[in-house]
Amino acid sequence: MTNKDYLLLKLSVLEQVSGNEACRISEDILTIICDPAPTPLPSRNPNESPTPTPTVTPTITPSASMSLLYDNTLVLAGINTSISSSSSNGITFVGYGGSALSYNNTNTLSSATNSILYIRLGDENNYTEFGNILFLDSYIGSSFKIYLNNKYYYGIFQNGYVYFQG
Repeated sequence: MTNKDYLLLKLSVLEQVSGNEACRISEDILTIICDPAPTPLPSRNPNESPTPTPTVTPTITPSASMSLLYDNTLVLAGINTSISSSSSNGITFVGYGGSALSYNNTNTLSSATNSILYIRLGDENNYTEFGNILFLDSYIGSSFKIYLNNKYYYGIFQNGYVYFQG
């Protein structure tokens, strides 16, 4: 995944209702996902019959332990080569299809600031970036479980980077 695949924007609007009232601020996150340009199909002999190619779309079935430990799960639809995103409860998860993020809702969605956590497999010197999590700061310090490449990893919401050993 590169920075050319998606764009996250934080929008803030300052509104003054009337001259004698305090201003109000509203914030929201906008995720723009850019699909790569399609690759041309190879030419074939018109006398040949077409051969169907199956497309495998991985599906994630939450396990019993997943539902007991975390009360929310964001699942990214699609195949593991396509970028997808999902948002709920002040969290936007962006990554490859077939991934999932499980977490507990903090129930404090009034946080005015956001953080971003970049998800990487490997170490600081040799890694592959798999996605990111944009979240309200009220989640900082709480735990999450993430499903990437057919494995579960556990982490803590923080601003910056997290490296999981594959």
